[in-house]
Amino acid sequence: MFYWVAWHADPSKGIPQEEWRRFCAATVGVDLDENYRKKRNLENRYLQDREAMQRGDWTGIQGIPAQDMAMWESMGRSPTAARIIRLERSRVAQFRRMMVAAAKKFQEGARPSAPPSRAPRT
Repeated sequence: MFYWVAWHADPSKGIPQEEWRRFCAATVGVDLDENYRKKRNLENRYLQDREAMQRGDWTGIQGIPAQDMAMWESMGRSPTAARIIRLERSRVAQFRRMMVAAAKKFQEGARPSAPPSRAPRT
């Protein structure tokens, strides 16, 4: 479920609710069912209009909230904190191994080396 709240302190300056719902593609009976469940969802690819995309509409999905939900829901599973920590630890361990190997080579008399610079030389 997605809730979108907009208001203005001065009632004469706000946007009428029905107009805002049309803009957001959140009109009950058109974009939402009678229980306010969205009709655009992952299963129907958010009713993406490929022809609209060819005409220049970036996403082909009507309504900013539906575009946001399409992005959130189609990203797939997010990695768990434990998995992220394991990856970071393995990277740190790999870096340490590289540094120890470089130090041993230096003790044996090898000159230190650096990765080639990508900056243009003048």
